[in-house]
Amino acid sequence: MTEPLRLNGPEASSRSRTATHPIRSGDRRGRPRLPLHWAVKIIRADGSLLRSVTENLSSSGFYCWLGDRIGEGEAVDCQLSIPSNRVTDIDRPVAWLCRARVVRVEIDGEGRCGAGLAIDFLTPEPVVRY
Repeated sequence: MTEPLRLNGPEASSRSRTATHPIRSGDRRGRPRLPLHWAVKIIRADGSLLRSVTENLSSSGFYCWLGDRIGEGEAVDCQLSIPSNRVTDIDRPVAWLCRARVVRVEIDGEGRCGAGLAIDFLTPEPVVRY
């Protein structure tokens, strides 16, 4: 099995962080985000499953809206469905498993829960399908 790719922690800080897009002044997040809308399944410690679609994604995390509230600091497993670029697999996204932490929670005026998740590590191969 391939070793997980660690995206946060001491070993990540030594990697180059060259941005392809400038980061707005005053933005707390240190890496550029792309407006990618990928399906994500969030598996909580109690085994419950939350489904969403990412609003944006960076090399260290993502933001999504959830139907249920989630707690800041909560550790979760996630399955990101990454669309394939191969024409033959157009209907078959690749599922990657990651371990993440909820680092930001926002409740909008309609009561929806927005969550920012930091990815701690990401397995570079499809492992689990829920």
